[in-house]
Amino acid sequence: ADSVFVEVKLYGALLLALAARTDLNAGAAHVWDIVGVADGAGAAICRPRRREFDRPPDRIEARHGGRFVEVTFVAEGRLHDAPEGIGNLTWLDA
Repeated sequence: ADSVFVEVKLYGALLLALAARTDLNAGAAHVWDIVGVADGAGAAICRPRRREFDRPPDRIEARHGGRFVEVTFVAEGRLHDAPEGIGNLTWLDA
């Protein structure tokens, strides 16, 4: 099945993104480093990291100055209801 990015955030020198499969059966978290060029000519995106999940993630946040990435999930059985708090947490090294 196809995936779509459902959330993209810039946090300091990190680019964070969540992707969900269009059938809502799985998802992934993506993290890239953004390295600036000293002379102001631009920036480069490097060191991609990806973590797959067996259900779609709901939200992604950088914590502790970007040292950790927090991914939250909607509680199982509530994919089509309004979320109520945090259902599950998974910590990823950034």
